[in-house]
Amino acid sequence: MSYEAQASMYQAYVKQYAYPVAYVASGNLSSTALFAKAIAPTPLVTKVSLLSKEDLALLDSMSWDQQAQVDYLVLLRSSRFLGMSDSNFSYAVAVARRTEGTVEGTCGVWARGDAETIPEPGLALLDELSIVIGKPSKYHFGSRSWP
Repeated sequence: MSYEAQASMYQAYVKQYAYPVAYVASGNLSSTALFAKAIAPTPLVTKVSLLSKEDLALLDSMSWDQQAQVDYLVLLRSSRFLGMSDSNFSYAVAVARRTEGTVEGTCGVWARGDAETIPEPGLALLDELSIVIGKPSKYHFGSRSWP
């Protein structure tokens, strides 16, 4: 999915749910700045912008995958998660947050790719806590992900 298509869908959900702030888990500063403009006036924050000098020094001493764990922990506790289906990280977060047995939710069957289980075009997963944008992947199955 192109950046423009992703940004358009994210803009729609940010507007629909009236988020007071958006947290972005990305190390790409130029993409983060573009995204901040795309969702304005909703403020955008990252782990770097939220940390004190001391905590930022600790973060800088970590490897990139350790730093990603900080994002993972924040996103597990966010009010709503938006991610891309092309990302195993997004699926890991959404599956860890998943809910079942709801009218709105599709998590129990979303990975099969059946047309009737997809809540709307362009979505791979939708429940009360998470939205994964894109096409369902044959490598993501309900409560687990492979590899």
